[in-house]
Amino acid sequence: MSFIGTYKSRRCEQVWSHWFVFAGKRHFRPLAALNEHKTRRLRSIRSLGCPSGWLEPEEAALRFPDRRLSVSQEAFIARALFGLLAFIFLASQTALGQQPEPGSSPNGSAVYLKRCSTCHGTAGQGISGVISIAGPSLQAEHDRRTVVNMVRSGKGIMPSFKHLLPEEDIDSVADYVTQQLATIPLQGGDLSEGGALFRVYCAPCHGTAARGGAMASAGINAPSLVGKSAATIAGTIRWGPGPMPKFPSSAISDQELDSIVMYVQFMQHPPSPGGTPMRYYGSVAEGFVAWIAVFLLVATAGWIEKRGKG
Repeated sequence: MSFIGTYKSRRCEQVWSHWFVFAGKRHFRPLAALNEHKTRRLRSIRSLGCPSGWLEPEEAALRFPDRRLSVSQEAFIARALFGLLAFIFLASQTALGQQPEPGSSPNGSAVYLKRCSTCHGTAGQGISGVISIAGPSLQAEHDRRTVVNMVRSGKGIMPSFKHLLPEEDIDSVADYVTQQLATIPLQGGDLSEGGALFRVYCAPCHGTAARGGAMASAGINAPSLVGKSAATIAGTIRWGPGPMPKFPSSAISDQELDSIVMYVQFMQHPPSPGGTPMRYYGSVAEGFVAWIAVFLLVATAGWIEKRGKG
């Protein structure tokens, strides 16, 4: 190749390298909108007689667009990848866990302390918290089938351990809860005694119908007791979650506790011989609705008499 040809080839490479650097800094625009600086570069490329195999500027800009990511996009991708790796690591650690050795019986106490004590306490007393993880008391749960179903299926914020624990561990933790942690006896009580105790200790917050109510002085709402099991009611009375006070055996004996539990279960589905209970809002609401019905009847009778249809 001659000196002139070599010079032209190198000059083309320099011009094109400058062109790609310029095109990479900002998006390419049509030839009609190019400024004088871009036009001079195009003319210099053509005047040097570059090989015909070189791409036209418009085609080069379309074929080699700016594909670099911004700093915010790179940071977002990095955070997403880090979160995905962390999730995979934690899921693998939770799924694998410590499996019992072949031939050895699972330890219900060890399984409970590892999987359940964070929410329910080391002794099953329950943990109360507004922001942190919290769980009810298990010290009155004597039904083994209930514990097994709760561990398998979960309820509310409690997750299901069906795919995390083998059946042997689920059975062992159910035995541990019902045989070791359930220390509050539930042997039945007296319904009338339970009603009297409920109106003294519980009705001021939960209402006479056990449907809950607003506590204006404390700025909170007492929950409804409908749908609560006997074990949950008894454990809650002894435990005292949140703003609710505790009632130890020195304040309410085991026999009185059984009576209160029996009365609450009775009030969950009480008989209604007088008709619809109107969601148990009380006598004030029932009287208000009765007065509305009387007014409508009087208005209807007056309308009929005025139209001469009486």
